[in-house]
Amino acid sequence: MSNKLVAVTVLFFLGGCTSIPHMEGDARVSHVSLQKVEMESPAFVRGNWPGLDWWKSFEDQQLTDLITRGISESPTLKKAQTRIAFAAELAKVKRSFFFPTVGVEAQSNWMYYGKNSFFKSVDPTLPSYIDQIDVGPTLSYEFDFWGKNMHMFKSALGLKKMEEAELASSTLIVTTSIAGAYFTVQKDLARKDLLQEIERLRCSFLHLTLQRRAQGVGTEMDNLRAKKRVEEIRSALAENEKFIETDRYIVDSLMGQSPGTSSITFTSLGQESDFSLPENIAIDLVARRPDLAAHIWRAEAAAHDVGAAKADFYPNVDLNVFAGFESLHFGSLFSPNSYLYSILPAIHLPIFNAGRIRSNLRSKIAKFEEAIFSYNETLLKAAQEVADRIACVKWVSIQIKIQNETVATLQSEVKLAESRLCHGLDTAMEVIHVKEMLCSEQLKMIDLKELLILAKVGLIKALGGGFNG
Repeated sequence: MSNKLVAVTVLFFLGGCTSIPHMEGDARVSHVSLQKVEMESPAFVRGNWPGLDWWKSFEDQQLTDLITRGISESPTLKKAQTRIAFAAELAKVKRSFFFPTVGVEAQSNWMYYGKNSFFKSVDPTLPSYIDQIDVGPTLSYEFDFWGKNMHMFKSALGLKKMEEAELASSTLIVTTSIAGAYFTVQKDLARKDLLQEIERLRCSFLHLTLQRRAQGVGTEMDNLRAKKRVEEIRSALAENEKFIETDRYIVDSLMGQSPGTSSITFTSLGQESDFSLPENIAIDLVARRPDLAAHIWRAEAAAHDVGAAKADFYPNVDLNVFAGFESLHFGSLFSPNSYLYSILPAIHLPIFNAGRIRSNLRSKIAKFEEAIFSYNETLLKAAQEVADRIACVKWVSIQIKIQNETVATLQSEVKLAESRLCHGLDTAMEVIHVKEMLCSEQLKMIDLKELLILAKVGLIKALGGGFNG
C-alpha cells in the first residue's frame, strides 16, 4: 500500500514538469466620467431611467402598436433567441461532466488461433475458434480536482448571459430604429401639408401675375419666374412623397414585414415635454447598457476559459469501472462463475506535448484581453453617445425656442398684412409672400421637432432603454 502511495505522489509531482507560464497582460477595465458634461438645461428634469416600454412615454398608440408587432415578428430578434437556446443547451452539456457516465456494454470477440499461434503452441488442445462474450454495466468518471469542468461550465453560463444581453441590445436597436423611422414618416406627412399649402399660395401668386400681365402691368419675366416657383414646389412635393413611401418601407422592414404592409397616418411629432434625466448616469451606466453587459459576460466567460486552460497543466485523474459477465460460451454467460468486475483508475500527465497546452493558455489569455479591450472601447463609445445626445437635445431645444419666436413673429405679420389688405394698404401678392415665408419657417420648425424627437430616442438608446442587468 505504501509503495502505491509513493508512486501516486511521484506521479503528481511529475505533473510539475510542465510549468504554467507566467503571463502578465496589460488589459485593465477602464472607467469613464461624465462629471464635466453639462446636464443642467430647461430641456431636462431630474427623474428615473427610461422604462422597458419607453415608447409609451410619447403617448402615441400607433407607435406602440408598431413596436409591439416589431418585437414579436422581427427576424433579428428571433435569431437572437435561437442563439440563447443554443447557449443554454451548451451549458447543460458542460454541466454533464460533473456527473459519472453510466452505460451498458456488450461485445462479442471472435478469435481464430492457427496451429502455429502462441496459444496453440502452449496448449494444442485449445479450440481454434473462441468467442469471448462480455456483458455488463460500465461507469466512468473524471475527477475535477483542478476545477477544469467547473470553469468550462461557468464559461458556458457566461456565454448564455452574454447572448441574453445581446438579445436585449438587439431589441433596443430594433425598437429605437422603428421609432426613428416612424417619426421620420410623421415629419414627411407634416411637411406634405405645408408643401401643399405653399403650392396653393404659389398658384395664386401665378394667377395674379398672369392677371397683371394681361392688364399690361407686369412683365413676361414675372410670369416665367412665378411658373418656375410652382414647378419647384411641385417637384419638392413629389420628392416628399418618395420619402414618405421609402420611410414606410423602412418601418415595414424593421418589423419583419413585406414593403407596403403598414399603414401609417399622421398623428404628431411626439409630445413636447421635458426629458427625464436620471441621477448618477456615470455610475449606473454600466448596469443599464445591454451592450456593456454583453461585453462583461463575454470577458467573464473568457476568464473561465483561461482557468480551464490552466487546469490542463495538472494531472488528469479518471476512474473506469466495469461489472458484468464474461464467458467463452453464451450458454454459461450469466452463471455465477462468469461474474467479472474491474476497477481502472488512470492518471494522465502532461509531460511533453510540443507546447500545445502552453500555446492554448496563451491564446485564451489573449482572448480574455481582447474581451477587456472591447469592453473598454464600448464603454468609451457609450459615454460619448450619452454626452452627444444630451448636447443635441439641449441645442435643438434652444433652436426650437428661437424658431417658435420667429414663427410667432411671422404669424403676426400675416395678420397685419391681411388687415392692411382689407384697408387697401397692401396687395394680395404681398400677403401671399408673407404667408409663404410663414410656411417656410414652419417647415424649419417641423425639421427641428423631428431632430429633437430623434435626439430623445437616441438618448433613450444611449441610456440603455430600460435595461437593468
